[in-house]
Amino acid sequence: MSLKYEIWVSTGDRYDLDSYINLREVFPFTGVSVDRKVDNIIEETLSSITFRDYENQLDFTYFKETREFEEGGFYYSRIIKVFRDCSGVWEQRGIAYLDIHSGEWDEDRCTVTFTPEPVGSYSCITDNWEVEKNILRITDRIDSNVNIYSTYSFRSILTDDQTPPDEDIGWWNTYSAISITNNGTFRVWIQVRNISTISIVDWIEVTENGSTFWYKNTQTTIPESNFISNNECDGLNPIKPAGDYTNLYTGCGSSNEYKNIWLLTEVYTSKALAGSATIPNGRLLTDVLQYLLGDCEYQFFSQMLQNTTNPLTGAFINPLKYLTIHQNSDVKYPDSTEQATILNMSLKSLLANLKIMLDLDWIIIENAFINFHLEHRKYFENGLSYTNPQIVGLDATTLINEKSGVRYIEGTNKYNISKANVVKYESFTWENANSENFIGVNMEYIAPPALKDIKENSVSLMTDLPYILNTPDAVSSEGYTMFQNNLVAGIYTVGEEVGLLNPSNLPNNHLSWANLQPKYLTYGRPTPRGYINNSPDNPTTEVIFDSTSKQKTQTITIPICCDTLEMRELITTDLGNGEIVSTSEDLKTGMITITLKYA
Repeated sequence: MSLKYEIWVSTGDRYDLDSYINLREVFPFTGVSVDRKVDNIIEETLSSITFRDYENQLDFTYFKETREFEEGGFYYSRIIKVFRDCSGVWEQRGIAYLDIHSGEWDEDRCTVTFTPEPVGSYSCITDNWEVEKNILRITDRIDSNVNIYSTYSFRSILTDDQTPPDEDIGWWNTYSAISITNNGTFRVWIQVRNISTISIVDWIEVTENGSTFWYKNTQTTIPESNFISNNECDGLNPIKPAGDYTNLYTGCGSSNEYKNIWLLTEVYTSKALAGSATIPNGRLLTDVLQYLLGDCEYQFFSQMLQNTTNPLTGAFINPLKYLTIHQNSDVKYPDSTEQATILNMSLKSLLANLKIMLDLDWIIIENAFINFHLEHRKYFENGLSYTNPQIVGLDATTLINEKSGVRYIEGTNKYNISKANVVKYESFTWENANSENFIGVNMEYIAPPALKDIKENSVSLMTDLPYILNTPDAVSSEGYTMFQNNLVAGIYTVGEEVGLLNPSNLPNNHLSWANLQPKYLTYGRPTPRGYINNSPDNPTTEVIFDSTSKQKTQTITIPICCDTLEMRELITTDLGNGEIVSTSEDLKTGMITITLKYA
């Protein structure tokens, strides 16, 4: 099987592969394999290559003399290309950067071994994505309008005691039962919190008259009119009246001389509009991403962040389309005449935050332009699509060795199962947060014994806008806050929605952990089942996640020769349809070893 190796040298930009010209053919002393790894990118490189001087093939001398010449001040970027003779046509099978100023040199034996570096459209990103840039140099500024609310969270407790509960005994976080015999009087105690500070302890006295009492909690204080008597029963269960009521009793009817009254442990929040503000000097997230990609001249593209309809959730109005970034000092002091002028960040740190918050990852797709795509995990699980399932490509069960008459994958039904990523809990934290929805609770997974108890995820930005606006002195002026905006008639306004832990309708709740987890973090979980927003104060039902991480891996070896393997298509084996993790193609034999993973 004929192979050809060529050295190409750049006449311009290192990352512009069209700027390279063919310099000479070389003759490796050792066999070479092409290794590819599939992640958010398909990384391709060559195995280590050894060259020598042999007869009239003086590759060692060429590399040595060229290196010594360039050490005088001239330096050129080089790539090595590998070609295979496919029916009289030389087809490229591998490419990599070759740095002749590195390697293992043996001048006694006249040999040199190089370790090539990956080549790809992503190289510009990975070489530069830790460089910090001042995003406030982006000229297009966004001012976001936001409502400011005074919020009060409260719980109620039932007691036959005539004195208020002790604030320090922990009844805010626990529940128990008390008993009342015969008819009598009990009180509903209301504990009210303004943001995080207990500000009021109040009560309402209700007389028990042998009936079943129902009440609804919709206000900061609970008037007696919210309690109604209802003697209708179905067996031992009171019949619930129309409306948002909760039963005070476990029993039913006036014949129950001894009744249990359970403490209410739900959280309720009322809010009062205290004013509004215009937060200046923001930048659209999509503009920031394009700016941070600027040195690589890639075009930013994202269905998740740019489409009118959200491709994952199907929301007709995509809540992620107008995300903005604001320096914390501008959020704390929106009326200041001295707005921030510096907000440095790197592409790597921003992408890491978006990965945790929204489960977004990136890929380079080349067509007429080089596009940097930032999409949700589902897009990648479906083989680069939100709507179509991943394509099943090669059927390895049909490949027969012509010499032996045996299938190539015969006897390869061996696999490993890794539980390295299986945890019982997964936590998510912001740079700073205080409101209940933004603090959130751990995601909980139902699984066999896990290798570790918890996986911790930390995001280096803020989203708890109500906390910043109500207590600016508690928040650092360094760092940045991300807003979820709506755009109407050219005016940006921070969106408000009901929190899924605390049912408050407050600004930026969409970017709270309570709301992000059930919308965007249900794919690729470590187990099929678990709980979201589950806590003693907010018990939730078990959920089935949309997908789980693939923990079973298998290795097969099949012929490839001049065929092309589509790296993002599934391969059928006796174990099912496997997703490609990595490949190693032996250029000399034409065989390819493939590592697959399965759910």
